Amino acid sequence: SAPIMERADLFIVNEHEYELLPALRNAALVAVTLGADGARLLQRGTVVARASGRRADVRSTVGAGDAFSAALTLGLLRGDEPAIALARACDVGAAAVEDDRSQPALSGIDEYAIGPYETH
Repeated sequence: SAPIMERADLFIVNEHEYELLPALRNAALVAVTLGADGARLLQRGTVVARASGRRADVRSTVGAGDAFSAALTLGLLRGDEPAIALARACDVGAAAVEDDRSQPALSGIDEYAIGPYETH
């Protein structure tokens, strides 16, 4: 709804959800996850950053979205460049799927690689 769009600082959705929710094109900031292909960050519908995914030995997808979301939010809140925060979040998400547990044992945020990314 409109009040949520105006009040939320960040929405995180997968590519299918983004297509089904056209109102997100007007949101302040939206991260769209693309699975193994990485993610993109949009500001008011315009792509401002892209990050590549990395190959992962998928053992469990439970918790991967939460890990990605936490890493992206942490990176943005501490002032990382958006493209760097997005790239690191992709690596954290990949690490999460490589763990059998629904609450994967993850390292500190700075331990994760910053894969290829683009700033627009």
